[in-house]
Amino acid sequence: MKKRKKKNIRYGRNSPSNNRRDVSARKEGELAGEIDLKIFSASKYTPIYTFPASILKYLGDDNCSIDSIDPKQEDHQRAPENDLGNWQQVVSMAGLSVRATNVLLRNFSSCEKFLASDEETLMELRNCGRKTVRELLAFRDRIVRCNLGQAGLKLPTPPKTAEETLRLPPAEENLLSLPVFSSKPVIGLTIADLHPGYRGDAPLKDFVFSIRVSKILKNLALETIGEVMLFPAGELLSQKNFGRKCLKEVQDIIRSFILSGGMLQSTAAVNVLNKGPHEIDFSSYKSLVAGFVGQCLKSKRNQEIVCNRLNFHGPNPTLERLGERFGVSRERVRQILKRGNALLRKRACRALLNDFWESVYRITCEGGGIISLQDLSLKLQEQYNWPDSPGPAALAELLSVGEEERKFSVSGNMATAPCSCLTCQTPQEFLPTLDFEENESFHLLVAGEKLVRFCLEKQCGTADRLRQFHQAFLEKMIADSGGVYQLHGELIFPYGRWLIRHGERLEDLIIHVLENHGKPMHFSEIAGAIRKENIKYREISDHNVHSAMLRYDSIEIVRRGTYGLKAWGCGGYRSVSTAIEELLDSHDLPMRRRDIITHLQGEFSETNISAALHNWGNRFVSIGEGFYDRPERWRKRSVAEYIEMLPAPVAELARFVTTNNNCSYKMVLALVFFRGMDEKGSCYLPTLKERFYNFYLGRFKKGEVVEAEKVLMRRIGEIEPAEIRNKATVEPLKSFSNSAFWQRQNSSLYLREDLVALLSDPQNHNLLLITLLRAIADYFSVFSPPRSAYPVTGVNMMVRV
Repeated sequence: MKKRKKKNIRYGRNSPSNNRRDVSARKEGELAGEIDLKIFSASKYTPIYTFPASILKYLGDDNCSIDSIDPKQEDHQRAPENDLGNWQQVVSMAGLSVRATNVLLRNFSSCEKFLASDEETLMELRNCGRKTVRELLAFRDRIVRCNLGQAGLKLPTPPKTAEETLRLPPAEENLLSLPVFSSKPVIGLTIADLHPGYRGDAPLKDFVFSIRVSKILKNLALETIGEVMLFPAGELLSQKNFGRKCLKEVQDIIRSFILSGGMLQSTAAVNVLNKGPHEIDFSSYKSLVAGFVGQCLKSKRNQEIVCNRLNFHGPNPTLERLGERFGVSRERVRQILKRGNALLRKRACRALLNDFWESVYRITCEGGGIISLQDLSLKLQEQYNWPDSPGPAALAELLSVGEEERKFSVSGNMATAPCSCLTCQTPQEFLPTLDFEENESFHLLVAGEKLVRFCLEKQCGTADRLRQFHQAFLEKMIADSGGVYQLHGELIFPYGRWLIRHGERLEDLIIHVLENHGKPMHFSEIAGAIRKENIKYREISDHNVHSAMLRYDSIEIVRRGTYGLKAWGCGGYRSVSTAIEELLDSHDLPMRRRDIITHLQGEFSETNISAALHNWGNRFVSIGEGFYDRPERWRKRSVAEYIEMLPAPVAELARFVTTNNNCSYKMVLALVFFRGMDEKGSCYLPTLKERFYNFYLGRFKKGEVVEAEKVLMRRIGEIEPAEIRNKATVEPLKSFSNSAFWQRQNSSLYLREDLVALLSDPQNHNLLLITLLRAIADYFSVFSPPRSAYPVTGVNMMVRV
């Protein structure tokens, strides 16, 4: 026996069961002589009509009667029984729920047929429960009391055409002619043809719709509210996910916008339009924020989250902190804040705080057009008599919403408003009038009061409304002086006086002292002048001032211990660093430190020469083995250039050592050999191995590259020193012994005799060492791992000790 497959059960308007019920209901309606339900079905494609004021007057009032209708309408004939447009309009304008409206339009084609039904008949209708039956019975009672069932419904007679109506000033009755209310398209009518009172060119982005409505209007590429007014309601209802509630939302906002004279309101404000005006509570900053956000957002949780970003003290609450407080993820908080900020910036929402934005603008302009958020917070507290002032960071978040009004802007901790004081030249004319001969400095408040009087004397256009300039404006005035005046705390100084009193750059202080003196000074006199005037360098020593002067290019030595400005051109006494540079340039090769001291010993002390070589890293570079060179020259010279300067046998030896190397062992071993060989050209092997190991140990301790990754010496600090010494020197010693340059005898390594004779010349010997140093430097320049690649282990610590 075959099993039957279970069918998927679907519920909703388009489910198979509903379709079968629609067919049966349609057949019953045709048999009863009722209208075809396919045409006048209460589906979402049924047009929606809006209640005119005249109908609302007598249909919504239980005490009204048919006699209250305008006498001019008595000539209208009674609506026939099957006047479907008339009945449909009555139902749509009755203010019933969506379900009750659907039941009436689906099952009754006229008012008379509805009045002929009873409670039992209504209970049998599809989708008509007890609550809906009670609503329909109450609606029937209203119709009976108003005699609408007997006298018929008399609607105001509209103008001849919708085009004529929409060219008239907007009124409640005329709204029915808009396609978004009547569902009838108006052919040939554009936004420009509407009466100016409709304000059809208002951007759609300024209106606050629900998320669903906003997405659908965006998908339809509608950009102005006029385009929505001329979009038929039926076509809107045919859009996916756009139902009667969405249409009602659009109609309510359009009606409110037109009848209020172009005042934008949020959906929440429109929904409670008949409950009285909505005023923000200005009794405290917290109440202001809560009232503003409450009228723009619906969800209580979303309101609290947004309020927490607009009202706080201290650091701005993070997304993670807000998420933990409200039990949601930080990503959800970010989405809520993004959506909330977008809604608050809508023109309809911003308008709720127009008075507040105006106060911020006025307070900012009254003090020059710029104010710190801290001062603005105190000013607002004083104006509105708040119990406490808002936090500057929180106030900045709220003011960022009002920036769209273009009355002010917020940058950092400052608020700025367009004010003529910001571009006026009067403040710069005022600063030179301050008497700094009798007064060392002026306080900002004192200078501000003097500036107000100065502006009044100049008959400035904005001076009459000025009481006191904001501190931020005065600080900007000082900053715009181009450095002529400086601000220290709240005191204004001329630049020279500020520099000698509060300057922090020692070079500037030295130059200032020399400029005021007008001629060269001994460094001890310069140090004394600085100690006397400057607060920071009150304890500085003569030696520190002298050491600093040696580093400044703007200062030159005139004679021993005496210095002047290089711009004066009274030099002639060269410094230690200059003498070393000239010596190195004359030799054209790196020199040993002891040779430099020997050449300059009569002019400078050994201490000064050593200090210059050590401190002037930008002029001299230590290449190793006590050699120094000019940095530019050392970078440019190659190994091949140095080899060309050597005698032929020594050059051949240098090529053997510096070529065909996959590690640095051979070059380093040769370096330590030539550095430590005796006059016979020999070196004791244990000593050679020890110095070879110490070369890499020194690099390891300084955090430099020791060797390539797979080379044994890279494990220095992990393997015992004796083991790594013996294993690392096996191959290079073998290479030396097999060459024609060295021979091994017992425990010593001997260099060939002719090479020993050539290297007995110090110049050849030094040049060979320099060549090897260049080759080793080139080898290690290829590797540049971070210093953290060498962890400090227990073995490492033992080796370093």
